[in-house]
Amino acid sequence: MVRLSSLAVVLLLVLRLLPTCLIFLTAQTLASTGNATDKIALDELLRSALKSAQAQQLILQAQTFNLDRSQARYDGRLETKMDISHSVAESPSSNLQIDKIAKKNLQVKYLKNIRSGTQLQVEWALDHQDMEFVAALDNQVGFQSQGALTVKQSLWRNAFGRAWQAEEQALILTDKASKESLQANLEALAMVIVKQYYQAWLLQVQLQATYQHIKLQKRLLRVSKVKFDLGTADKADILQIRASLAGLQQRVKDSLNSLRMVWAQLVTAINLPVVYVNTDISGMRLTLDKDYQASQASCAELRNKNRAQLQSASLRSFKHSLQALEHQIAQHKDSLKPEVFAALRVANNGIDTSFASSVWQSVADWNVSASVSIGLNIELGKHRQYANLAESLKQKQITTLSIDQAQTELQVEILNACNDFARLISKEQTFQKIYQQQRQRIALQEERFRIGQIDVLQIVQASNDLIEAELRLKETAQELGLTVWKIRKADGSLFRMLRD
Repeated sequence: MVRLSSLAVVLLLVLRLLPTCLIFLTAQTLASTGNATDKIALDELLRSALKSAQAQQLILQAQTFNLDRSQARYDGRLETKMDISHSVAESPSSNLQIDKIAKKNLQVKYLKNIRSGTQLQVEWALDHQDMEFVAALDNQVGFQSQGALTVKQSLWRNAFGRAWQAEEQALILTDKASKESLQANLEALAMVIVKQYYQAWLLQVQLQATYQHIKLQKRLLRVSKVKFDLGTADKADILQIRASLAGLQQRVKDSLNSLRMVWAQLVTAINLPVVYVNTDISGMRLTLDKDYQASQASCAELRNKNRAQLQSASLRSFKHSLQALEHQIAQHKDSLKPEVFAALRVANNGIDTSFASSVWQSVADWNVSASVSIGLNIELGKHRQYANLAESLKQKQITTLSIDQAQTELQVEILNACNDFARLISKEQTFQKIYQQQRQRIALQEERFRIGQIDVLQIVQASNDLIEAELRLKETAQELGLTVWKIRKADGSLFRMLRD
């Protein structure tokens, strides 16, 4: 009996010391981040996202060729034409009457518009005529070579090319608006990647914390079974630990599934091969950006700017569109004017029985003829011009309202982001203190358990509170990290990172 009593005493001592060692070891490992060695950097993911199919599609959609098409009016145009005719007299009345006439005419023209609203036309014509008489006389063969230059200048509508230049400026500004819109879309795509990355990080942290908690619950379950066998613990304690352990194991499955789904979305977004979907993301190390000083400086600078000084890619796109519309309006107003023009034509010609002589005379001899003309063309109906003008005026009003709305939204976005940043900094510090207090509580509960003042369930509750505090701390860190990226988007540093 004495031996049995001694054995019981030894078992009771072991039972008391085992939970103490267990809680001590668990408290040291709850904050561990695991054995992950492969690091996934967010900035590298963002650079990869710019090469994805979605990003490339956005880039292709932003490409415009309107300006190139508008330059077509300045392309030179070459025109050539040859006429051949042959005529025969039906009943010649004298020997001197022409019996047959053969004519050939070759024309070559080069036409070109220049930016000053001037139209140039250079032409060269060659006429060949062969006349055959009824009598046996020599045929009369003649060549006429003529060169001419015509200059036509617009004086009212499109005076000195103003309408053409207004159209070109509108197209240039439209291209700029398209590029800024592309930048806004790429920034939005980058923010989606950032949110998915931070969501994966939080799921990974929750998974690691759950694994540590499962280890603790299993150890407590073993201790409770020993105590139950000795009659110092109730079966209800064991059932409660088992229920808690089952819930944690189910949480692990759910967290793993969510983590795999988020990783699959990231793989798709950054255009990685599909085989990467099966990569074990739980074993990779995700990190958060802790560059808070730069965000504080950015918020201080953004708050000192007035509403008109705030800039974003979307806002710049609207402003370029508004400037383009102003040039379009000027162009449409110009189209309502009548066309007034002045033209000058200078020509020189040479006539000879020899082809070479006629060409030489048209170049070397001074047989110049000149003419000046002034014209007026008035369209009696201008429905199309008035409709185009009304449409541009409407779009100008819409774009002006869009600019005002975008400025307000940007101002509110910056204000909310900076306020959230300051609030989350304070919140993170608070939860950091709570987390440290919960760690200290574990150590105190361990001592109380050692001297028999509390049971196992109270230690389980303390460990639950520690993990809850750690998760709240990590959730706050996630919110703070996302807010930092919002500030980067507002101050333009996200744009510079994507551009570089």
